[in-house]
Amino acid sequence: MASKEALKGVSCEMLVASRLCEQGWIPYLPLVDGSPIDILVETNKGFQKIQVKAWVLKANSRVRLERSGNKDNKRKRSYSTEEIDWFAVVRMEEREVFIVPVIDGRASINISDIQQYQEAWDLLGR
Repeated sequence: MASKEALKGVSCEMLVASRLCEQGWIPYLPLVDGSPIDILVETNKGFQKIQVKAWVLKANSRVRLERSGNKDNKRKRSYSTEEIDWFAVVRMEEREVFIVPVIDGRASINISDIQQYQEAWDLLGR
């Protein structure tokens, strides 16, 4: 049986894939886990690599943008611009999606800084 955490992740990925379809794009999803890319989408800017992150709103919280460690190395690390182009941060309570650019070394983002990216699909291209 899948864990609640795994199901939450899949739910967020499906929401983002659905929203990409609504924008007229075709989302491509990997067949296996473990890739930094959750969704690949082709826009007029070429293929865009997206990592989906679930966000649960808490007072004075930050959205974590780190990659989980693996069984050999438990330490979390930031994503690089070579691995992905965008984060799709999903606030499940409101079913909102924030399209956030990847910045090398950034491990989190303030809630106040993320608002400018709410439903900012045009950042991906047309």
